[in-house]
Amino acid sequence: MMMPAKPIWCPNVILLDKNDPSTFSTEQVIEAIHLLPPDIPFLFLAIGDFKDSSLDSQIIIQQHGYSIYKENIFKRGNLTSLILETGLHHVYYIHTEPDLIKLAFIHFMDIIGSDYPIICLAPHLSGKLEPAIIIEPSEKVEPRTKKSKAMITLNEVKNISIKFNNQQLWVSIK
Repeated sequence: MMMPAKPIWCPNVILLDKNDPSTFSTEQVIEAIHLLPPDIPFLFLAIGDFKDSSLDSQIIIQQHGYSIYKENIFKRGNLTSLILETGLHHVYYIHTEPDLIKLAFIHFMDIIGSDYPIICLAPHLSGKLEPAIIIEPSEKVEPRTKKSKAMITLNEVKNISIKFNNQQLWVSIK
């Protein structure tokens, strides 16, 4: 009998998650970034099955089934370019299918390490990751979906305090 896979413990990650295959709207992602403390040097990571928009991006790694890119260009108007315009200096994306998302995320963490706080947009990581906090875009977290004390809505972000110390995001209610 196989043991169920345990979630990856990532105390340096804020997961933007709708708890389903759809994602936050671009406006909601940008709103979340603006609500987080500007003095914390967050990296941004988006994971999904993106269109082939990597022509102007720096390829970090290509593996069978996934590729990791660093966004460097402001001009395209896609999500990662818009994230650069928010002032975040390190924006990455992983192009992959849902069945390889956990492996691709682990590979990214091996490259980046846990020395940086990360805002991660990856709906298919739900249940595979134990982040410092999960932010949902909805008005309120339904009791049946509130799996952890670290799950809040986008509207509740303004009511929390976040610090980054010793490779961990420390979240508390104001």
